[in-house]
Amino acid sequence: MEDVSEYLRKARGMNADAFRQLHPHLFFYKHAKQSRDPRQSEPDIDYATRTLSLNFDPLPAVSQVVAVKKNPENPYPDRLTIGRATNCDVVIRLAFVSKVHAHLIVQPNQLTLRDNKASNYTFHNHRRMEPGSSRVVHLGDIISFGALDLELVDAARLYEILRGIRPIASAAPLLRR
Repeated sequence: MEDVSEYLRKARGMNADAFRQLHPHLFFYKHAKQSRDPRQSEPDIDYATRTLSLNFDPLPAVSQVVAVKKNPENPYPDRLTIGRATNCDVVIRLAFVSKVHAHLIVQPNQLTLRDNKASNYTFHNHRRMEPGSSRVVHLGDIISFGALDLELVDAARLYEILRGIRPIASAAPLLRR
């Protein structure tokens, strides 16, 4: 995951169409949180400080983004891998994200999220997925890996977020159901 500053610079310097052409893929966008999430737990540290539970967002006040696109080293032609391993398509380098946490199965007109039996679970719209299960996902859905909540967005929605533009309900709803 990376800071949004480079994307913000590009969004401020071009119109929405040019931004979409420059970034034809999807993104996971982590919104900065102004207040503490009640589902977020404090790190558990024992008396000798050797045990540390890292299942919390280490940078809650920071917006971040990661491109959802194919890594040329990935051997799966029909899926994108999501995890902390550097050869994943979508790399999220956090301790509570498994090496290969989940897969996005790419089919014509459909994107399916499949949990890879990750120890810290995968969530779709704040509902925990059963290990190994799959769900169809849409733009605007919230996908969570452990304590990390990410919105699935396209370049048009990312541009709106970065420019502070309110989404048009028919064009880019936050959650489609």
